[in-house]
Amino acid sequence: MKKGFTIIELLAVIIILGVLSIITVPVVIDNVNRTREASFENLIDNIENTTELYVRKHKELIPGSTTIGNTVTITLQDLVDTGDLKPPLIDKRENKEISLNTQVSILVKSMNKYEVTVGTIIYTTP
Repeated sequence: MKKGFTIIELLAVIIILGVLSIITVPVVIDNVNRTREASFENLIDNIENTTELYVRKHKELIPGSTTIGNTVTITLQDLVDTGDLKPPLIDKRENKEISLNTQVSILVKSMNKYEVTVGTIIYTTP
């Protein structure tokens, strides 16, 4: 008796592995993309929460932060300087560091509600 596999058996295994890879690769890529997006959303949530804390702590020092309808502008560096936000800030979607010079605009909606814009991303506090 000969030992080993026939060409047909090897081709069958290769075809099965090919079909499995066609099924699993898109799922893995989709999971990676969703993870990157979730990481970015967490970063934006962190910036939003830190901004809200910053405004509450410094209401008397930030001109216009107590006037409804006013827009106050700070930078991410201001948030880092308070010690509440830790650099580096990485956008996992593009694997790039977000500049600490990025402006954060805070639109005062009411006494405890703000609309925070980080660069071109808008986040409204609930």
